[in-house]
Amino acid sequence: MGQYNTKQRMAVIGFFRSSSERGFTPEEAEAALPAIPRSTLYRLIGQLSDEGLLCRTGNEGRKAIYQYRNAECTDHMHIRCRCCGRTAHLGPEETRRIEEIVSSSGFQALDSTIIEGICDECRRSGV
Repeated sequence: MGQYNTKQRMAVIGFFRSSSERGFTPEEAEAALPAIPRSTLYRLIGQLSDEGLLCRTGNEGRKAIYQYRNAECTDHMHIRCRCCGRTAHLGPEETRRIEEIVSSSGFQALDSTIIEGICDECRRSGV
């Protein structure tokens, strides 16, 4: 069954799409979208994740982080700043090399893998 594109659904998609370079916890999305009731927002985030429009990129503490999934995000890995949440795409060559390293350890890397680090800007600001 297809999804209706309600105003609330479109607002959630628009929020994540407009900041596709980083991920957000549901609480951060809730703060940015105060007109959408909490239960509706969480249901929509779950639906959009199930549909592949959002991907769960990891956890911040014990909170899930969701990010808008661009069409090109299905075949490579990402690196995410643990401080500010900015996410960068790793190219196909970097992804392939990481997959080889992981494979040599007896694991299979997933294309949704997020590697955490600290970006230059956060390091310079001493965060």
